Amino acid sequence: MLDLLDPNPPALESFLRNWYGPPDRPARASAVDGRQLPSPLRTWFATISGWSGLDLSQNQVLDAVSRVEDGKSLVWMENQGVWEWGVDPNVDDPDVYDRENEPGQAWQRTGVRLSTFLIHVAVFEAIWSAKHGASAPGLSRHRCQDILAPLKPIPHAAWRWPTSGTHLLAGDGILAIAGPAEHHESRVEASDWEVFLAARDHSAMEYLADLSDIEWEWRCTSEHSG
Repeated sequence: MLDLLDPNPPALESFLRNWYGPPDRPARASAVDGRQLPSPLRTWFATISGWSGLDLSQNQVLDAVSRVEDGKSLVWMENQGVWEWGVDPNVDDPDVYDRENEPGQAWQRTGVRLSTFLIHVAVFEAIWSAKHGASAPGLSRHRCQDILAPLKPIPHAAWRWPTSGTHLLAGDGILAIAGPAEHHESRVEASDWEVFLAARDHSAMEYLADLSDIEWEWRCTSEHSG
C-alpha cells in the first residue's frame, strides 16, 4: 500500500492486485450504450471486471454520460445521494469537482484529475468492504493522530465529504479514512474525530491493542476481534 504515498499514484490494477490479489477472470472492455467515456472511466470499468468478488457498493461510480447536472457529468454518487462528484464533459482526463446535492450548491474543484480520483475511490471502497477492520468514534484529534501514526496521508486525497478535513491514509498493509465527526464539523471539539481502518490481514492492526483506552468496533475474522 505504500506506493499510494507516491505523488504519482499507482495504476488502478496495481492497487487492486496488492489489496485483493490477482484477478480471477479476464477483463472485459467497457462500453456504455456505445457512447464515449473518459479514458479513466473506461479503465475503471474494464479493470474491475477482472475481479468477480469486488464489493464496490458503498457509493456508486457513474459512467459520466447518463447524468449531467449544472454542466458537469456525474462520475460518483454518495449512497444516499447527499454528495456528488462530476467532471467537465468531453475531456479525456478531466478535473473532478464535488458538491453537496442540494439546490443552489456550486461545484467546487477537488484539485485532482479523474484518473487519480478513481484510485482514491478504490481505496475508499476497499476500506468499507475489508474483512479486517476497526473503527472508533468520539476521539480527540491527538488520539486520532496516535492511531494513525503508522500511516501517512495519501497525497491529494483530502475530501470535503463526509466532512471537511476528511483524509485517506495508507501504511504497510493498512488503509484508513479519518476526519472530524459529521455532527460537529462546524465546531471541532475535544472528542469529535473518528477513524476507520482496514487491513488485508489482522496482524497489520495488532498495534491497536496498545491503545487499550479506545472502544474499538471490530470487523474482523480473527480471534482477536470482539
